[in-house]
Amino acid sequence: MLAMHYRIPLADHAAVTAIRRRAAARGPLFDGMPGLGEKLFLVDPIRPCYATFYLWREADAALAFLEGGFFKALTQTFGRPEVK
Repeated sequence: MLAMHYRIPLADHAAVTAIRRRAAARGPLFDGMPGLGEKLFLVDPIRPCYATFYLWREADAALAFLEGGFFKALTQTFGRPEVK
């Protein structure tokens, strides 16, 4: 297993509501993604921030995700986060 995490600061509390809607809409799109074991959407409403945590079964699948459309859409919306 390979863990991957990134964090995106949000502008304000209204952005927290918007990110919750985004997560609810996009979450099912990750179901059945090749090589993905688990994906968690994390939101901090106190210090507005959005984060994700992935568990990948295969490193190649994690790399394909970072080079693919899902991550590209995220970077176009929020900028490129530091991936750990």
